[in-house]
Amino acid sequence: MTLLRWAATLAAPVVAYVACVVLAIGLLQVLTGLCPRELIVSGACTAPWAGAAELAAMCVALAVGAALFVVLPAWCAPAHRRAVAWACWAAGAALVGSAWWQIGASFAAPSISALAAGALAVAAVRWRTRAAPAGAAATGAEESGR
Repeated sequence: MTLLRWAATLAAPVVAYVACVVLAIGLLQVLTGLCPRELIVSGACTAPWAGAAELAAMCVALAVGAALFVVLPAWCAPAHRRAVAWACWAAGAALVGSAWWQIGASFAAPSISALAAGALAVAAVRWRTRAAPAGAAATGAEESGR
């Protein structure tokens, strides 16, 4: 069972990435649906609010994806959940940094939202797996999150 959970830990970031992409596409489809027909040119909305709304949608999608990228593997891991969360945040930060470097300044807001959401997810995992109070009998469940 432990081997299966470690395998799920390795697969979980892929699931988070796919969820992020699906959410981004869905949010952009909703925004396109809200755009008046006369402002759609070649499938793109040219309304004055469209650019800001698309940026907000990307920030939300990347924030949710980053949080899942950290939380899902930590949840699947049979042990060392804090280390798994930190490792996933570091890997995600490297991916975001690489994308920012390749895309440029237009990716700044989504990058910052992803890094912040990932850091909050690490904090949540750390809080959820906090150690037992001093003097309490250790059950071994603290690190596993049970």
